[in-house]
Amino acid sequence: MQKLKRDSFDLKMNKRYPSTGLRNMGYTIETALAELADNAKDAKAKNIDIIFPSTLISALKGVLVIQDNGNGMSYEKLMDAIEVGSDRKYSDKDSGFYGVGMNAAIAHLGDSALIQTRLKSDDIITELEWDIKNSTPIQMSQRPAVAGDIACGTKIEITIGGQYVFYDKDSGKDSFVIKQLSARYCNTLSAGTMKIFFDDIPVAPSDPFYRDKIKKDKVKRIGRAHV
Repeated sequence: MQKLKRDSFDLKMNKRYPSTGLRNMGYTIETALAELADNAKDAKAKNIDIIFPSTLISALKGVLVIQDNGNGMSYEKLMDAIEVGSDRKYSDKDSGFYGVGMNAAIAHLGDSALIQTRLKSDDIITELEWDIKNSTPIQMSQRPAVAGDIACGTKIEITIGGQYVFYDKDSGKDSFVIKQLSARYCNTLSAGTMKIFFDDIPVAPSDPFYRDKIKKDKVKRIGRAHV
């Protein structure tokens, strides 16, 4: 009789998963950027800057930058954030929950990434380099902050490859990204607790439910009724 087998082991992940599985989790450019903006919001950022290369089209390379002035991350917290399926504790106010948002969003947007983060009142820069396309080991290190570094918060530089068709700013298609961000963060932007800049242009709040328009129309109707 053939011997029956039995094993117990932890689920392993193939090293190519970041370039295949994470990139195909259903993100769009808008939702990937919003995911990274959510992380900045959770870090109490007051400003979020999203900077696109001058033109993003198929087969053209460039660097996409998402930078915030939030609390920043420690060495351990950044390592935890980039881990797939992190088991860190989330508060009720956090946007994340499953520990796959940051890495999946970055993997969707580009071929490689450089993350720099700095805690408030700290003179240390923590850096993480991730070659997503070639699935090489992630490199992390720390160094003293120098002039020109971020004062606090997190800066993500994503190298764009030609595997996706991105928006050509000259054609005005990037306005759809702005519309998505303005609707998603309508309440936060309206309250003034956070500002988002898209290529140095402030993103204005836009109510997806058109409540402002409904309110104005109601005022107009009431005004006419009294005429």
